[in-house]
Formats: sequence, C-alpha cells, structure tokens
Amino acid sequence: MRFATTQMTSLVANNKKYSQEITFNVKLPEAAFISGFKMVIDGVEYPGEVKEKEEARKVYEEAKRKGQSGSYVAKKDRGTNQFKVNVNVAAMKNVTFELRYQELLRRKFGLYEHTIYVNPQQPVQDLMIQVYIEESQKIRILQVPPFRPENSLFSEIPESATNADALISRPSLNTAEITYRKQVQGHMLDHMFEIKYDIARRKQFGGDILAMNGYFVHFFAPAELGTIPKDILFILDTSSSMKGRKMDQVKRAMKFIMHDLVEGDRFNIMDFNVRTLLWKPSLQPWNKKTIRGSLAWVIQRVADGGTDINRALLDGLDFMSPVSNTEGRSPVIVFLTDGEPVSGETNHSIILRNVIEANREKIPIFSLAFGADADFLLLERISLQNYAVARQIYEAYKPELQLKTFYNEITAALMTDVKFKYFGNVDSDTLTNNVFHRYFNGTEAVIAGKLTDKDASRITWNIVGTTSSGDVDVGETTEALQLSDKAKRESLLSDKDIKRILEKLWAYLTIKQILDQMTASGNQTEKDELKNRVIELSLKVRLETLLMISCSRKE
Repeated sequence: MRFATTQMTSLVANNKKYSQEITFNVKLPEAAFISGFKMVIDGVEYPGEVKEKEEARKVYEEAKRKGQSGSYVAKKDRGTNQFKVNVNVAAMKNVTFELRYQELLRRKFGLYEHTIYVNPQQPVQDLMIQVYIEESQKIRILQVPPFRPENSLFSEIPESATNADALISRPSLNTAEITYRKQVQGHMLDHMFEIKYDIARRKQFGGDILAMNGYFVHFFAPAELGTIPKDILFILDTSSSMKGRKMDQVKRAMKFIMHDLVEGDRFNIMDFNVRTLLWKPSLQPWNKKTIRGSLAWVIQRVADGGTDINRALLDGLDFMSPVSNTEGRSPVIVFLTDGEPVSGETNHSIILRNVIEANREKIPIFSLAFGADADFLLLERISLQNYAVARQIYEAYKPELQLKTFYNEITAALMTDVKFKYFGNVDSDTLTNNVFHRYFNGTEAVIAGKLTDKDASRITWNIVGTTSSGDVDVGETTEALQLSDKAKRESLLSDKDIKRILEKLWAYLTIKQILDQMTASGNQTEKDELKNRVIELSLKVRLETLLMISCSRKE
C-alpha cells in the first residue's frame, strides 16, 4: 500500500584463524527511516536501541574506545543515507546482521518506485531479493528494470528493458511477488534493484482512503485532468565559477528543456552574476522561432563575475509578479546556481526575508544546486519557504539529464491551490499537510490523520482547487478501504505491525514535515522545539530520524 518495509539480512563469515573487524554497510533511500536493527553472534541476539543522535554518538564512540561494537547512520551523497556497523568477530565464526527500514514510496512520472541499494562493500557469494506488493486497487503496471550499477542512475534505459533474472508472480490482481536470486561468486557489488508499478485509478475524483485502528490515509492522484499552461522563468548562474564544463552542461540541459515545453506555454530566461540580464523584456510563447532564439542566446552566455543570489531572485520575482495572477496559468521560477552568495547581499537571513517579502504572489521557486560547492542549505530554505523544493545536481552523473528529469517532474501542473478538508470523525488538529500549492502530473498527494472514533470506516471529505477547466469543489462520504488478511501471511509485518501501519505512515509524514520546517526555519528556539517534537514521535513509533541506532556488545 505504498508504505514499504524493507529488511536487509546479511550473513558474514570470518574464515580466518584470527579475529577481525567486520563491517555491515547499507545504503538507504533518502526518505527512509530505520525501524529496527539487530545482530546475532554465536546464537546470541544483540538488538539495536533507538537513542537521540548525540547520545547515540557518545555511546558509539565509547564502544569503539572499549573495543566493543557500535553503529551509526551517516548522510551520504546523491539523496541517500548510509547505515554502518562495525563488530569484532572471532576466528572461524560468523555474524548475522538484520536491518529494517520504512518509507513512503514516491510516485514520479506515473509510477511508484521502490529502490533497493545493493552495496555491501565486501565480496558477496549469494544474493537474494524478495519483494511482496499488496495494493488497495488492481496493479495495472509492473516493471522490474535490469539490475544495474548505481552510477548509471541517470542513464536513459528503455522502458521495455527488464530484469531477466527476476521471477514475477501475480497471486491476485492486487498483489505481486518478485524474486531475484543469483550466485555472484564473491564479486563486489554496487548496484540498484528497482521495482516500478502503478495501480488502476477509480473514476471518482477523490482517490483512495484507507482507515485502520484510529488512523486514516488519503491517496489522491486524479486521472484525466488537463495540464495547466505555465509561465516559466529560468534563472541561470553565469558567474565565473560556472566556467568550462558546468556552463556547457547547463547549455545542453536547456536544449533538452526547451524542446519539452508545449504549445500554450510561455517562458523567458534570465542570466545572473553581479547583474541580471533577460533574454526578452516579456514572456514569450513557445514555438519553433522562440526555441531557436532562446537557445542561440543561451549558447552566447559567458561565465564571468561574482554570484549575487539576492539580486537574481528579487529581479526574477519583479519580472514574474505582474503576470502571476493571469487566470488559467501556472507561474514557476526555476533557479540554478553552483555557488554561494558572494556579491551584493550575502547574509542568508536577509536574503530569505527579502525573497519572502518580494514573493507576495506565492510563485513557486524551484532551486537547483549545481555541484558540491553550491550552498544547498540556503537553496533548500529558499524553496521550502516559497512553495517548492530544491534538488542537488551532481556533476559526475550526467547533470544535463538530471536537470531535464527534475524539470519534467515539477512543471506539468494539473491543479493549483489544492486544499483537503475532513469532517466528522477526523481530528483536524492531527492532519498532515493538507494544502498543496501545486499538484503535478504523475505524482500523488498523501494526507493522513487521526480518527476520533477508533473503529470509524466512513470518511467525509472535501477537495477544492483549480484545474485547467476552472475551479473545482468536490466532496462526499467514502467507505474506507481495508487492508486484507493476506498481508499478514506474506509480508514482513506481524499482526501488531499491520494494525499500526497507518499510525506509522501518519508519523512518517508528520516527522518529514517537521524536518522540513526545521530546515526552513531561521529561529534556533523554534528549531529546538521542532527537534524535540521529532524525537518524541520517533521514539514512540520507532522511526530513526534525528535519532540513531545504538547496538553494543562487550567483546
């Protein structure tokens, strides 16, 4: 049901005649929270304990000092986290590691994606991956692409390409089982195993609602809505740090993007360093002539000068604000930079305040941090405070394709100013985010909350927003869908886990939103209060966030 539980089990043998340190390394998706960890040595189980991060770090360092085992979670690049545990294993003995994590599968380009990173950083003899999917509706698309190296993440792979070693069975229309097993004969692995799928959409506008044990979740992904024409301004960094390869990559990316605009769209391009310069004085309709003209102008850009982020954003908002309320259109700013504010206003707090004050029309500002030197935290705060998201673009992995992919994700708006309301037995104070500035094609809005009646099965809802055809205001009372007993037999989850699955999903969404609030906030007192809320909720439902897993054993 789109809330995935993944369990990594690794049996590692020390076939030496002396003890040695063994490392268990797992790469986790960025959105995943750890929900359990244990290791078994000589038949004795050592469970992990969830602690506040600073406390856990102290325990880990003390364990290392005393020659005991310890573990920690570290942030890595390319949207992942790394879980790592070291343990001393006696001669001719082995250790079994078991890590469990959970995540809400994100829908992109019309497909839910479940990625498992296989990167143990040591030779592997036998590899097996088993995946069981149970959905609330019929699974209409199921794809298992080839098992491939992680550094090919942004390579274009034909949609028809399949994993020849993956066995797929369909016990029912709503379920699927995928098994991958291979003798890899001691090879080092650094690969990804991916599953992509989508479900049949019911014709009613409201989507699917599930309820269980005092919680509910609402999945909203309407079909058959037209794309709202967009007015888009690209703001491109042409400061001296963009010289050479970076500038060439951006120019190639713009060539892809220009051809992905559609009839009815309007656009303009601004470059900036210590000053700003527009391609045209007004938004231009998308056609063959403007494609050629804009690309010729982009190709002529020369990287030079400092980086004045404050001026670029204020000038961009000044340009877009007069047209932002044009009926039936969706204004968007896409901002790309590879550095920090070194010219003009350089104080982060002032830049953030200036942008918020200038953005009275609530135009989404999507930020792209190009390369390792970009101030991603600043860009993330700018985007979170301005109705959008930021993305890190990695130079080593086909950045032009990353830029194009991100652009395609965030520019096809089907609805604007979408608000979900719930009545009756729903505790409105517990709702996760229920207001979405934009709903994009191929994605999904997910809202969860608590019910005042633990056994309630009927949910009354109302959705308002604007589509390409005009305003919508739809509401009704829906009989919530129930998870079947089949999941109890086939999944990793116990009966107790199944009963708490919607509580976990609600907590997951709540924690993610609080973490975004922490990132966006510039007030330390507020950050501390938010952090305490995260820790309290994480400990309650056992989801590692600002927390760490501590697992120690006396050697």
